[in-house]
Amino acid sequence: MRECQAEGGWSGQQPNCERSTCPELSAPQYGRLSCTEGIRIGSQCRTTCREGYKLRGAQATDCQLNERWSNDLPICELVRCPELRISLSPHLRMDCTEGNFSCEIGWELRGDDTLECDASGRWDGDIPFCQEIVCGARTAPLHGSISCSNRDKYNSKCSYSCDSGYELIGSDETDCQADGDWSYPSPKCVKVSCGPLVAPENGRLECSGTDALFGTECEAICNEGFKLTSGSKTRKCLPDTTWSGVPAQCTQIVCTLLDSPEHGRRLCSNANIYGSRCRFACQVGYDFVGTEIRVCQQNGSWSGELAKCSIKARFIVFLTRTIKITIFFSNN
Repeated sequence: MRECQAEGGWSGQQPNCERSTCPELSAPQYGRLSCTEGIRIGSQCRTTCREGYKLRGAQATDCQLNERWSNDLPICELVRCPELRISLSPHLRMDCTEGNFSCEIGWELRGDDTLECDASGRWDGDIPFCQEIVCGARTAPLHGSISCSNRDKYNSKCSYSCDSGYELIGSDETDCQADGDWSYPSPKCVKVSCGPLVAPENGRLECSGTDALFGTECEAICNEGFKLTSGSKTRKCLPDTTWSGVPAQCTQIVCTLLDSPEHGRRLCSNANIYGSRCRFACQVGYDFVGTEIRVCQQNGSWSGELAKCSIKARFIVFLTRTIKITIFFSNN
């Protein structure tokens, strides 16, 4: 208030009118405040939150004539996604700290191994699930068999064996691993080998195969002029890698000794050995009967007939006047 004083002047100072204001406002944590006219009467302030946060409270507040704000300032809360219900997926495990999913041993993850909660409060994908690990069915090798503890599932152990006369090439066991692969490739069953047979001296072997494998049969054949006198003619490769029978022996063929015929002689090319040729002849005054040349044959006998020397017949003719013929035989 100013008064008119005796000296003709006004007391005090000339007053000024200032616009009314509301209390100062501060932006909430994780938010931003934007006002139309600051804190003056009639100004409106709006609050917005940073990405990943949501507003709780009134977004706008007005500075009123009574110099009070129409609403309290809101706060910015962290946006949260709904709780994941992994109990619906057996064997699934979740690390909430890292946000990663994993499966129990023996199971493999199908889907994303990580989910993120986006700014809108939604998960960026679907909950993954666990599928039992299988390594693929194993089959028995040809000429063999297989036995598995749990078919083709994780940690199953399969054992292989071969039929009699066959041996296993490769590992006899394999395991279904956590990566879905078997620890060893499938083995094979191959015929066992008995090792080569030695041909008999003065003979040869004729075999059904060239590798002396299980089931191979070998026949001993003697050279010409020799015959099998002991051992086994046929031998077979057995499951225990041995040959049946015993080694064959070929012995030279000999015929019985031939005697010279009485009143004759004998001349042989090779005594009584196979192939020897014996020629027979008689002394003068004797006729030859039988086979002149005999050969020692493969069966150990001589060809032809026994040779003999027979005396020649002599006769003397006396002519008489009565034309009577008298014949005298002489051994001389």
